[in-house]
Amino acid sequence: MLLLLVVARLLPISVSSDLSLFNLFPERIRHAPVLSAATPDKNESGKFFAQTEQNASSTPRPLVSANLRAPARDQSDSIYSRWHLLLFFIWLAGVIIATASELVQSARFARTLVPLQPVTSEPIHELLLDCCRTMGVRRPPLLRETRALQTPALYGFLRPTLLLPEGFTRTFSRSELRFVLLHELAHLRRLDLPLNGLMTLLQIIHWFNPLVWLAFARWRLDREMACDAAAITASGAQSAHAYGGTLLHLLERCSTPAYSHQSLLQIAGRKTEIQQRLTMICATRRLYFV
Repeated sequence: MLLLLVVARLLPISVSSDLSLFNLFPERIRHAPVLSAATPDKNESGKFFAQTEQNASSTPRPLVSANLRAPARDQSDSIYSRWHLLLFFIWLAGVIIATASELVQSARFARTLVPLQPVTSEPIHELLLDCCRTMGVRRPPLLRETRALQTPALYGFLRPTLLLPEGFTRTFSRSELRFVLLHELAHLRRLDLPLNGLMTLLQIIHWFNPLVWLAFARWRLDREMACDAAAITASGAQSAHAYGGTLLHLLERCSTPAYSHQSLLQIAGRKTEIQQRLTMICATRRLYFV
């Protein structure tokens, strides 16, 4: 939630508001004049301007006033505007390239989902509906199996789809599958899909800023940790150890490189991220049982 302040600051529009911390101060402090040592007061400034006008009237004016610095200033302004124009086109080229890459990858992945058939297993659908009631999700996502992924992932903005790797329901137990469903449904309850799209758009606009990429990478890790905490809370504190075992099982399944795209909300990420999430789960388990 704190990182949403960064998101609001990076938006290309500015929102004006009368809310300010300075309104908490008394009226006399907010409107007090600011004086500096280099700025004379009103009386001193009046004497100074009167003396300046008197000196100017007594001094003869030159017949020709030469402004030798004007051409140099115009030249510097021209160079400055050229640099601004060049930087703008560099930024615009980066935005176009990043947008084209994102659209091509999204279209390519969407084509792989067209021939997929929904999962028709009745026990899986009953488990999904039970998890939806537990997480407070009214509209359950579609369930589909695909060979393009090795870990479950949530995809789609208008009609979310929960993608399961082929044979996932046979490889993992019912309790592990429940953990996975609770984690992905936590993304839906937190509205992480539209927020992820907004983050992707801001990354495209600010592609040149490495701090933005670092902040959003941290946001995605915190997002997964928050969903882990929500799934453990829904399952009970005693399930933290079993939930951590599910993450390790998923990590074993991802031993080979998997398809990765920013539009996908995958439960299993990099090994370093899984390690940090397991550390959080262990800390949560100790907090519950102290």
